[in-house]
Amino acid sequence: MPTFASARALALFTIGETPWTATQRAIVIERLRANALAVVAIHSATDSCYGWDDYGTVVGARFDGHPWTKTVALDVTEPVHPATRHLGSEWKWHDEVYQFRDLRPDARVLLKVRDGELDLSAPGAKRPEYGFPLSWCFTEGEGRVFSTSLGHFPGAWESPTYLQHLTGGLAWTLGEGE
Repeated sequence: MPTFASARALALFTIGETPWTATQRAIVIERLRANALAVVAIHSATDSCYGWDDYGTVVGARFDGHPWTKTVALDVTEPVHPATRHLGSEWKWHDEVYQFRDLRPDARVLLKVRDGELDLSAPGAKRPEYGFPLSWCFTEGEGRVFSTSLGHFPGAWESPTYLQHLTGGLAWTLGEGE
């Protein structure tokens, strides 16, 4: 069983439920809100823990399908953020393109799919009012969360650009590199 009482950061890259107890879940929330635990949600983390009501709060949104797998132009909406400052104003990336529901209203969108990039007639496609964000960050209490839905394909984990995106997001959650 994992222990969260002494961890400084929690990286979530899962799908489905976790074996965490109610006590462990409460520790995650408590430590996040106290800025004692940084959270990084990667790729499929938003498609997890449907039996944990507060989990959507922890990762910032809930998965609502991925009708597209393609190369898209991503607008960098916060070019000075540690997770995006190496990208310029646009990043072309090949991945599953997720759509989300329940994006936190206080989420700072870092990357979003440029308008016109997606075929909205694709089966399962829905256009949320906030468009198609693929990376965001926010504070929960005194703590910080960084989320990116990118990283489905193994090649992402060999891409210095992608790894810098993750490293910058983690640094931001830890209060470094600002």
